[in-house]
Amino acid sequence: MMALDLDGVDHAMDLDTARLRAFVQVAERGTVAAAATALGFTAPAVSQQITKLEAQLGSLLFDRVGGRLRLSPGGERLLPIARELLDLTAQVPPAVRDAPIDRPVVIAGFASAIAAYVVPLLERASTRRTPFVIHEEEDRDALRDLGLGQVDLAIVQEYDGVPAPRSDRFRYTTLSTDRLRLLAPPHHPPSVQLRELATAAWLVNGAGTRCEQATQVVLRDAGIEPRITGRVSDNSTLLALVAAGHGATIAPELVIAGATMPITVARVDLHARRTILAVTRAGDAARHRELVRALRPAKAPGTRAGTTGSAGAEGTAGAAGTTRAIGATGAPRKARRQAVR
Repeated sequence: MMALDLDGVDHAMDLDTARLRAFVQVAERGTVAAAATALGFTAPAVSQQITKLEAQLGSLLFDRVGGRLRLSPGGERLLPIARELLDLTAQVPPAVRDAPIDRPVVIAGFASAIAAYVVPLLERASTRRTPFVIHEEEDRDALRDLGLGQVDLAIVQEYDGVPAPRSDRFRYTTLSTDRLRLLAPPHHPPSVQLRELATAAWLVNGAGTRCEQATQVVLRDAGIEPRITGRVSDNSTLLALVAAGHGATIAPELVIAGATMPITVARVDLHARRTILAVTRAGDAARHRELVRALRPAKAPGTRAGTTGSAGAEGTAGAAGTTRAIGATGAPRKARRQAVR
């Protein structure tokens, strides 16, 4: 057997993964305090790890800008290497163990995706030995935590016309697509057009979210400079404000499915779609393949044009004076009368 000659190897450069993990956390979150909270350490302990790593490498890794830390040129070069090393480290335990590691599977995603995809999964997987931990997070946070190894699977969204760079570190699987729909207060007919609402008040879904960006793209392409009267992250509150006449909005069909308040879902085709994706780390893609497959719905929710009513339904297009109750899966329930205004 050939002997391994370690003469001349600089053992001082053996990098401590705890130091690399602290470095990546601070780089991603911007402050030592935020990194310490995520790691479950004290801020001085994280600072000490960074100081030791800088001393070992002989280079400052951060510059302080205001109250936040910004990567130095050396830190910028180290970050992708540190990420790759930590990704490889995370693959070691499952690679060498014969039995699966018995730990919770952590899923992060936006609220309506959790309701539409994760809740049915949990109902089907209630007898599984492996437990699940669910985090409600917006796309940016979910992908950040996935990259940091604190989440196993992220459910995120991409919108037509809104740039969404993808990382080679991740594997992306499409779960479904849905259209963006024009939603107006109930006194508008389903035939309402975007141009008729050019001077109306507008509501947007969140602040700085991809949904808001997609809304702005659709309105800009229609030549509309929107007068924003509300930025609301909670979907139920957003729909309630539309129903109360506070403004119109643009939202994906999944948001409208099962709506219980009277709003008008316009017939107009906005030529804009959203794609919902399950994202895993590339090194874990095979391990989570069955989980991703289980998340895929048998049928994506759909929404007809018309006016939603108290039954949580949307009226069929052109069926004045009636509406048909449609559940979250698009399956008809018991019909009931509802005036379409």
